[in-house]
Amino acid sequence: MATLGDRIYNFNSRYIRRTQEAKKESKTVEDKLIDPSEIEGYRSKFSGDMTPKKRRELALQSALFMKGITKKNSDTFRAWFDFKRPDGIKIPNEDLLLIKAFDEQTEIKRKFKVAGMCADIWGDGFLLIKFYEPGNEGSQKLEQDVVEGTTPLDVLILNPENITEYKQKDNKSGPFYYHYVNTEKGEDKWINPDRIIHIKTLDLPFDFFGVSKVDILRNILISSADIDIATGEILKWFSHGTQVLTKHGMQKNERDKALKLLKEHPNYFAFSEKYKLEVINPSSIQPQQYYDHISEAISAALIIPRQVLLGVEIGRVTGAEIGFADYYRDIKDNQELVYTPHLLRLYDLLAKANGRDFSKYTIEWNITYIDEMAEAELLGKRVAAAVNGRSSNPPLLTLSEARRMLNEGAVELDTEIEPKSTVPEIPPKEPQPPKGPEPPERQVKPVIRETTSEEKEMMEALKKLRDEVALRERKLGEKILEEQDKEEQKD
Repeated sequence: MATLGDRIYNFNSRYIRRTQEAKKESKTVEDKLIDPSEIEGYRSKFSGDMTPKKRRELALQSALFMKGITKKNSDTFRAWFDFKRPDGIKIPNEDLLLIKAFDEQTEIKRKFKVAGMCADIWGDGFLLIKFYEPGNEGSQKLEQDVVEGTTPLDVLILNPENITEYKQKDNKSGPFYYHYVNTEKGEDKWINPDRIIHIKTLDLPFDFFGVSKVDILRNILISSADIDIATGEILKWFSHGTQVLTKHGMQKNERDKALKLLKEHPNYFAFSEKYKLEVINPSSIQPQQYYDHISEAISAALIIPRQVLLGVEIGRVTGAEIGFADYYRDIKDNQELVYTPHLLRLYDLLAKANGRDFSKYTIEWNITYIDEMAEAELLGKRVAAAVNGRSSNPPLLTLSEARRMLNEGAVELDTEIEPKSTVPEIPPKEPQPPKGPEPPERQVKPVIRETTSEEKEMMEALKKLRDEVALRERKLGEKILEEQDKEEQKD
């Protein structure tokens, strides 16, 4: 019996796995409302003249657009994810080794990044799951259902330009298939949806396929190419001014000679008075305003801050000024809503093929940091929040909750725990006995010592010697002054 999760498995962000019974069950009225019809399966009917090849050409001629989608998808998958159990039980080492070996063998991280870039350019990214099916190598292999328990060996990137239809093979009844057509190699195949990972970063209900960012920016990307060409042409033709040579009644041979001389001497030359040379030096255009408009439109379509798209000059812009928080949240939404269901489905196939059960595991994406400053600021705020929560009285956080906050950020607290004060109670002071009278202050009297006769004689002798020295210095000074006066009189 199919569960409710079987009907909404691809709609739920937690991705409740679909059972085999659900695939065989008859369609209900609700199911028919959302089933892709023949019209919904044709991308060309909604795209006008925007063919897959045209999308690729427009994307590749805009360096800023390619930088934006590369940056966005690199940030999305850079930190990757970890498998966790909601109940906190440690995952067996055997399961972790199985997952690690599969990731290394398939290069799944790089291929999901490329598929995300394809989804931005063409609206859809397609990954073909390659299974180990010995003895089943016929031309109808890709159309067949995958037997439960079949081992996935690899994941292959398909060119979105070759898949433009999702429809029934006979156009009347039967299951739906992805129609893969490669005209260059003469390939025409029908692929069972069980073998395809279909990635859409922007999905609307009017079409089975995703919405291309190039379709949104088609006029912007065309204008960008025109501005580049116009700027280059003007610099090429008018950077040194335009030289115009005029002669009344100029003949063809004279014109050829003049053009030859102009080519040989582009900066100066001389003619007789019959010729008139005029140099037109137009003002150059300033394309900065046009480029600003283009960068704003591209950043809006890719949902990426404009400063991140253009590149932040070191020391000029901080993380708060360019809205890193919104960028983090948008990446987190893409990880959980777009890629988590596909990854859970892929690893579920791996688990069943190896006799394991991953149904109790969830994917927790690691935090993506855009730059070192943002990482340091975020860690500092987490530390401050954890310390404040622990240092309050009574503490709002337990030790385990504070540590989780450092690792994960905002965490859900246990509302059943009653905070207890951590400040020890101060015991009351014991009564002190009454104090007695204070002792009187100690009186210190100065000690006077009498001078002996020997000390008196020594002091008188020193005084007499001091007077003699002073008298001798005074006489010496007077003698020096007299000699100076005599010398002045002689002069």
